[in-house]
Amino acid sequence: MCGIFGYKNFNLNSNEIKSELFHRGPDDFGIINQDKWTFCHSRLSIIDTSDSAKQPMEYDGNIILFNGEIYNYKELVNEYLRGTSLKSSSDTEVLLVLISKYGLSILNKLNGMFAFAFYEKKTGSIFLVRDRFGVKPLYYYKSNNTIAFSSEDSVLMKILNLPYCVNYQYINNLINKEMSDFDEQTIHKDIFSVKAGEYIEITNDNKIIQTKYYTFNDFKIDKLENKDIVNYYEELLTDSIKLRNRSDVPIALTLSGGIDSSVIYILAREKLNTKYTLFTYSHDNIKLDEYPIAEKLAQEYNDKIIKIRYNPKSDIENFEKSLLALNAPIWSSAHAGYFEVYKTIKENGFKVVIEGHGADELFGGWPFMFPFAVKQAFANHNYLLGSQILNLYEKYNKISIKKKNKLDLLKIILPIKNTDKDVFIRILDYIFRERILPINLRCWDRIPMANSVESRSPFLDYRIVEFTRKLPLQYKINKYGNKAILRAILRKYKKEFIYNNEVKQPFLASEFDFIKNNHNYLLKYYDRNKFNYNISDWINNNFSNGYNPKIYKACALGFLASYYK
Repeated sequence: MCGIFGYKNFNLNSNEIKSELFHRGPDDFGIINQDKWTFCHSRLSIIDTSDSAKQPMEYDGNIILFNGEIYNYKELVNEYLRGTSLKSSSDTEVLLVLISKYGLSILNKLNGMFAFAFYEKKTGSIFLVRDRFGVKPLYYYKSNNTIAFSSEDSVLMKILNLPYCVNYQYINNLINKEMSDFDEQTIHKDIFSVKAGEYIEITNDNKIIQTKYYTFNDFKIDKLENKDIVNYYEELLTDSIKLRNRSDVPIALTLSGGIDSSVIYILAREKLNTKYTLFTYSHDNIKLDEYPIAEKLAQEYNDKIIKIRYNPKSDIENFEKSLLALNAPIWSSAHAGYFEVYKTIKENGFKVVIEGHGADELFGGWPFMFPFAVKQAFANHNYLLGSQILNLYEKYNKISIKKKNKLDLLKIILPIKNTDKDVFIRILDYIFRERILPINLRCWDRIPMANSVESRSPFLDYRIVEFTRKLPLQYKINKYGNKAILRAILRKYKKEFIYNNEVKQPFLASEFDFIKNNHNYLLKYYDRNKFNYNISDWINNNFSNGYNPKIYKACALGFLASYYK
């Protein structure tokens, strides 16, 4: 995992670039000039930590700046590069040689997370490429003949000394639609993101050509009988974990009391005999504390957990550092808690951590998704499944709907239309592509990398994603709950106590406590957002007695505006 920066027709300070990229790659810094381009690379050494894998890397006149991991690089060597002499054992060199020999059509064979720049000597073009789902970021700026690109938009803003020109389309999406990062828009009106599953070509005469290379159709599988689906999924997920264990440095795992990380941990121990150093977050509020469940699971495998305790004294420092790393608000102030987690992982000597990110977006892991699942079940005449999901909806929302009866619930869900036959699937697709995953991925890149830590997510293996999307509804949600196929794996290994835990909360500090404890601090930024929004209507009558995401975002934007003034 690394930081990349390239520019053309600018006069920039390479030491300043090195400084701004240092957190993404503190192990080494490389720079090379080619044609009118300058390429800079800040390295976090994980696979082949020797100087042989230094970047920028050159082969046959072509140059690559790579950020990410190609997990199946060894298999690609066996399939495509037998007899080819390689100078290193790095995945970067494998990718460089593959593209040089086979072109960008090889992208659909890669299993990994990546964002890279490829300079093609023959044409003089630069290709900026982003992985299928946008796990790794890549941004670019173009004005006439001056061009620059980087792993972070904030680095472009600082290095290029750009005025703080806010992109109101991005801010509108972020605040009013509560979504961002799903298209080319960024918080700065002149900086754009390479979209997930796409690449852009910057030609020798500075034209930009956009190409989509991924359409959720890279994984082919024969039809399985129902009895084989759970076992197949388990084997597929195990292989995804196995690939993400490839590293020349030690690997940690974040273990919460929830289903996603627990399944990864269980399969790693049961099927791969892999031991990790475990980290979990512990909160003083017992309703938010995940530690007891995680500890019980770890004890069954005789593993110890490093407990990360919530520290309200670090809230402001972590809030500011993580918000500057994000360069735009996310869904809430949770990033302050996340920052403490990755900081602790780094302090314990780890560069790589395995995590359960992506499962919620694949399965619809929130109670608000249940009515859509009921609609789809009823529309397909699966009344038993629909009734079971309806019972779950009552259970999960027992506080908010205690005054409602079944008939009232049905009125929410009915009438059923013909278009509801795939309504749950369509909403999941929207969540995955636009509504939730893209903004989450910005968080899961920026906050770990602010601490020089690489986060790996087995659930975002493209095979897992494509197979999960094709699963029948009953494998996503059934009488046992959502993430049904993961619950089936837990039952197989007799770990029902994990999903019977009704106290499970997200891996974060209390939002209410953060607002209450830091009321005055947040208010001082509330009216400094500089975005010409009338935000006075967003504030609650008693700011300290409630949590409103728009309040957090207004305060966060005010802080960023003050920073960039």
